[in-house]
Amino acid sequence: MRRLSGPDMRMKEIGLPLKETASYASLGFASSLFSQIVSIYLIYFYTDVMKIPPGYVAVLFLVSHIWDAVNDQIFGYLMCRTKSRFGIYRPYLLWTAFPMAALTILLFLTPAFTLGWKIVYAYVLYFLWDSAMTLLNLSTNSLLPMISAGLSERTRLNSSRIIFSVAATLLISFTPNFVNLLGGGNLGLTVMGNPTQGYPLTAAVYAAMAVPLLLFAFRNIREKYALSAKEKIPFKTALRCVGGDRQLLLLFVLFFFIWMANTFKSSSTMYYLAHVLQNAQLQSFFFFTGLGASFVMQLCVRRVVKKIRIIPAVLLGLLGSAAGFLLMLVSNGVVPLLLAGNIVYGLFSAIPANLCFVMLAEYVDKYTRKYKQNVASWIYATFNFGTKVGVSLAGTLISTILASAGYVADNPITAPIQQAMTFNFMVAPSIIYVFALLLMLLYAWRERDAGSLASA
Repeated sequence: MRRLSGPDMRMKEIGLPLKETASYASLGFASSLFSQIVSIYLIYFYTDVMKIPPGYVAVLFLVSHIWDAVNDQIFGYLMCRTKSRFGIYRPYLLWTAFPMAALTILLFLTPAFTLGWKIVYAYVLYFLWDSAMTLLNLSTNSLLPMISAGLSERTRLNSSRIIFSVAATLLISFTPNFVNLLGGGNLGLTVMGNPTQGYPLTAAVYAAMAVPLLLFAFRNIREKYALSAKEKIPFKTALRCVGGDRQLLLLFVLFFFIWMANTFKSSSTMYYLAHVLQNAQLQSFFFFTGLGASFVMQLCVRRVVKKIRIIPAVLLGLLGSAAGFLLMLVSNGVVPLLLAGNIVYGLFSAIPANLCFVMLAEYVDKYTRKYKQNVASWIYATFNFGTKVGVSLAGTLISTILASAGYVADNPITAPIQQAMTFNFMVAPSIIYVFALLLMLLYAWRERDAGSLASA
């Protein structure tokens, strides 16, 4: 592992080998196979397949806030102190591969238990899955500043990862079709299969694709820009990296808002299409159009940054995302307008989803030079906590709103339930994106006088 300190951390950008770039990109595909099936379909699976009442699902995500508040910081701090012959963050790709596969499959099993034991099973499996996913996400994000130097190189590298992530999510968008096929039905959803059989088999297929990719990345990635520190990082030093920097704290809240809004939309899509539009067959195509637009934008993000710089690009992404939701709001259920709004959202939401991680890499450089310690996983742990709290809080609110409207799987859908589903799908994420835009404007205003990102 190469020793770097002081000015050496600002090395000239050098092109990464194609195999290493492909390896980092494959992490996006692998981790998304695990995370997106959970993010998009787990709430629906719990309420409509396992038949767990929405109130219990809301409590699950509420309690997960407490665990998220603890595990991200603990895992991030411990990763900073990792010493192995494979590096600091790279070995976690190996250590999490098979546990993630097993836990994702088990998460979508429907055991023949009573309701009480089903709830216990769901809670335990979700907490174990969440812990393993934390380690995988932290290692993936922390590797970015360790294997690349410079804004342009990092933007290119992170774009490649997110392009593959979007490609995986495009595949995930066909999950209802795969579930139906593997459950004994057909791909077209005209002959319905058994979802209790289809969901774990679909999860197993995704896991079988993800594990080899994680092993491929582990084999080829090298941490070229990590410090070989003789002393382990003190806890107070790590805490100062985030707690004492107001701009970092603003980014933390921005992460929270963005992932909260995205979860509201993705986790509510199936409810809205199936029970409000009464067009469940539109699900896969709807996901595909939005993700396809996101895929196209990821190919262009680097050019956008070169043209207008990174902070204006993030502002543009947030503004365009809010405009996409506005178009969906005024569509009044007209499918072409709804799809147009979804495409606009997919295009512009891809920009902040990419560049926020690139912005964080610059802060990793700053505090690594300042403290001469590896602080990447601690910083990314804090922001991973922000995204997970946003995701978990969105899940809690979605389930709570559905429960308060009287939603129960297989029961008649009333007007208040349809209104609740519409609020979750369109109104709530619109409001949250407006808050995110205002927060980013504040960040840009504070950054205008100083900071490397202002001119980047």
